[in-house]
Amino acid sequence: MKKKYLLLLLLSSIAMIGQDLELKGVIDFTVPEGGSDGKALHLYVINDIADLSLYGIGIANNGGGTDGEEYTFPTISATAGDHIFLPRSITAMTNYLESLTHFDIVIESTIASQNGDDAVELFFNGSVIETFGDIDCQPSSNGTTTTCPNYMYYEDAWAYKDTTTWAFASAQCTDGSTTSRSSSCPYPFLDPNLSTNNIQNSLLSIYPNPITQGKVYINSNIEGVKQLALFDVNGRQVITQKTEANSIDVSQLTKGFYVLQVEFKDRKQTTKLVIN
Repeated sequence: MKKKYLLLLLLSSIAMIGQDLELKGVIDFTVPEGGSDGKALHLYVINDIADLSLYGIGIANNGGGTDGEEYTFPTISATAGDHIFLPRSITAMTNYLESLTHFDIVIESTIASQNGDDAVELFFNGSVIETFGDIDCQPSSNGTTTTCPNYMYYEDAWAYKDTTTWAFASAQCTDGSTTSRSSSCPYPFLDPNLSTNNIQNSLLSIYPNPITQGKVYINSNIEGVKQLALFDVNGRQVITQKTEANSIDVSQLTKGFYVLQVEFKDRKQTTKLVIN
């Protein structure tokens, strides 16, 4: 049986004063090599660590609670300011990111098994010190989530933490791309000038998801006309409109799974939506 915690830590929680290692990025790219080769974890070293093997990772798949520590770092040291990268495939990630020299420590590992809707736990001495996502979030049968009010999708995309704030790229934004730069959502760490504010300025924020009050909001700090198209599970276009407004009324639509396509300035974003 998987043990469940009584306290749910949504998005990010740091439960240890003086923590020396933190989660920085959770990655689920679509890469030309296919399969799971586009998955990776990105961590940041806050203070010098003499023995990295005191830390470990666990992936809480499919909302079934914690699986405990499934990966332990090797017995090596790390220096404050180091960026650690755990790709499933060094080759695929080198090709997609065009270089891994931005990272100070690169360790190929199968621990990156998250599917764009799974939580990640960071362990120290066997205890959880940080959680990304919700370990008890139960996906629905179609792969989306209907029971987690603070849920964020990062399927075929990424989540990236700048200081204490997580930013999320639009789901499926890496589909069809051959490199991160050629996608509509380049991984922020590759450009040191990108901060969370820059990320959120360059991406549309689409929420809530799931939709429970009959309205979905589409916000950006850049004003302008947005071309919107909403498709049902059969690919039928149920809404199309051009608007400068920051919301869409979907109260007349039946509950279920939809795909929202937004064209805005020089960007196009496609996001899965669930209407409850």
